[in-house]
Amino acid sequence: MGYPTHGYHIPARPQVSQQSQPPRFSPPEHEEILQRLDRVERDFKVERKSHYGFLKGLANLLKGKKKRDH
Repeated sequence: MGYPTHGYHIPARPQVSQQSQPPRFSPPEHEEILQRLDRVERDFKVERKSHYGFLKGLANLLKGKKKRDH
């Protein structure tokens, strides 16, 4: 059966205006931002890979494994 629907008000969806906004950044600024983002992503991947290897070695050390046991 469920709950009665009378008295429950369903809110209307807000109207989204379709006005075109001017670009926030000029094309050179936009390109620079994309290049910086790409560099940060690459640095993050390298750092994550380095940390993963360190943590894996630490886990193996705690388990009593040596490098030649792999």
